[in-house]
Amino acid sequence: MKGFLGLCSLVGIVVILSMSQTLAQSGVLSGPPQIQPESRDPGPGLGPGPGPGPGPRVQGPGPGVGPGPGERRQQDGVWIAVVGGFDGSGKRVSIGYSGHQQSKLDAEDAAIRACNGKDRTVACQNAFAVSTGCLYIVPGNRSGGGVRWGRGGTREAAFQECRRGGYNCPSSKLIGGCLPGYR
Repeated sequence: MKGFLGLCSLVGIVVILSMSQTLAQSGVLSGPPQIQPESRDPGPGLGPGPGPGPGPRVQGPGPGVGPGPGERRQQDGVWIAVVGGFDGSGKRVSIGYSGHQQSKLDAEDAAIRACNGKDRTVACQNAFAVSTGCLYIVPGNRSGGGVRWGRGGTREAAFQECRRGGYNCPSSKLIGGCLPGYR
């Protein structure tokens, strides 16, 4: 009986930790705070809840051929993307920026590669890409424990999102940029 209860507890912890990653990448403007397990302060609200999970990326079938069922053709042009991720323990956050890319898919992939390359214990997924304007992201932490990230179309917006709930978001960690013709 004790072994069964221990197994149930372990499964519950795994489910909770995986939900934090899904919530972190749900498309809200800032990553939900990731609180270390020993902390009792849940921090500010976690946003709208989990969005669709990561799945295989599907690119259109090629030039001159329409998209297949359920697919949308990626628009060519110049794109930028940012992404944030957590390690699930509330101790580590990582962020990534794509730089200028020729498609939305390329920008998302470049941001994810940049983010995952910084800390192998952090899983970055579900990048946010734009083809107009600017995009910035900054990580934050709090002395009482926990980490988060904030993103926005301006430096100020990214810092404002990150600092909600008393998080420290150093300007030296801000990454991002603007597309040609924007400042």
